[in-house]
Amino acid sequence: GPSVAADVSLRGGHVAQGSWSIANVAADMQVAWNRPVPTMKGTFSIGMATIGKCALPAVKGTLGVTNRSVALTAATEIMPGATVQADANVQWTPTGLHGRVATTMPAFKLADEKALGEIWKPAAEMGVTVVFSANGQVLFDGPLVQPRMTATVKDVKVTSRKYDLSIEGANGSVTIDNFSPL
Repeated sequence: GPSVAADVSLRGGHVAQGSWSIANVAADMQVAWNRPVPTMKGTFSIGMATIGKCALPAVKGTLGVTNRSVALTAATEIMPGATVQADANVQWTPTGLHGRVATTMPAFKLADEKALGEIWKPAAEMGVTVVFSANGQVLFDGPLVQPRMTATVKDVKVTSRKYDLSIEGANGSVTIDNFSPL
């Protein structure tokens, strides 16, 4: 079949569908199809994203597309000191999608009681401090999808005069390891 190797550049890209959108998309990367070359990575950025009325922070990373394989890394700071990192290596084959998608957010301390309320309006009436971390991965092996995601909170403190509420010293983890119905 045909063989393609190209340098691709994009500036000011945008996509909107229903209640979500991304804008100020930029990318510089190489794309190869039917070429015996290793995955080549370029760079990309998404300057603005929204889901409904919620604005998401900018994302930057690397991206490579070779034949039916995609390699990606990405990072975003969702609030000062809280960086989410992701990586993916997936390949489409005749038997389906194969590979791994993973994300991590190292432990960070939310010390400003009002910070959560500034980015998530339902928490505006509360004071919240917490140490939070998360990690996860999804493995794809054709029709088999194996998720494992964990979020951990430590030293949670929630206060609210409006709701007459006070919680201190709570700790816990939630792990999702299956998408099957209960």
